[in-house]
Amino acid sequence: MAKEFEEAVDAVISGDTETLKSLLRREPDLIRMRSSRAHRAMLIHYVAANGVEDERQSTPVNAVDVANVLIDAGAEIDATFLDGGSGTTPLVSLVTSFHPHKSGVAAELVSVFVNAGARVDGIKGDGEPLRLALSFEYPESVQALIECGAKIMNVEIAAGLGELELVEKFVDEGGLARRELEEAFWSACKYGHTGVAECLLKRGVDIDARGGANNTGLMLASQRGRRDTVEMLLGCGASVEMKNDYGGTELGSTMYFLANHPVIDADYAGVIELLLDAGSEFNFADKATGDDEVDDMLRKRGVIT
Repeated sequence: MAKEFEEAVDAVISGDTETLKSLLRREPDLIRMRSSRAHRAMLIHYVAANGVEDERQSTPVNAVDVANVLIDAGAEIDATFLDGGSGTTPLVSLVTSFHPHKSGVAAELVSVFVNAGARVDGIKGDGEPLRLALSFEYPESVQALIECGAKIMNVEIAAGLGELELVEKFVDEGGLARRELEEAFWSACKYGHTGVAECLLKRGVDIDARGGANNTGLMLASQRGRRDTVEMLLGCGASVEMKNDYGGTELGSTMYFLANHPVIDADYAGVIELLLDAGSEFNFADKATGDDEVDDMLRKRGVIT
């Protein structure tokens, strides 16, 4: 049935539910088959559009209908990649995948998967789906998981969600390693939860502690245009002279995000002005960025013409 399996995969990624239904009627065992490729994915994994062949990572606008066809046919909703004993479930793949989020169906797919029996806190019960959705910065999936009953299991997740009282509870209960507090701090900075970040600083977190790619809390907040958080961090003495693994300073990495990965509703003009006021050197080409607010601010300062 290898040929039929490949046809079914094509139907999944193209949203051709009629062909998919026809194939499943003729060959019911397709729902339990795995790809012959190294990832050993099942059909349900292709709905998540993650971890399978690059050219087949695609999400049709009717992906929810496709998922329901597979679920009705008996898809194993918590199936893992590889040999079935380890790997990633469809839910985890979904909440870390660009394609369903770009198509605007990720949140609804989360609900569909969970309602079909996917364990919202992960197959190990360790909160992996919520942790990863937050780490990959897909707030729609984060919210959907919370609405489906996902538990906030650690201080990092609580900080990323801006749950100040819960963060304080985790800290006050003790037993947290320095790295756990730093992870929580970086998460709060990244999502602009200023009060949480300030709380963690008061609890002893180093303001210039370095996380992934050697980014600091100030870098993470600046890159995402979190003006209030940046202002607080600068007021508390955060350095503006550090560099991450890519050679970017706080200002440099912010300019990169502005050009390549701008965050919706970010205040890049306000953040860049704060960094310049704090002594960051603007050593970029004398040309407009394409962001009207940023360019107006830079012209007023005489940085660009």
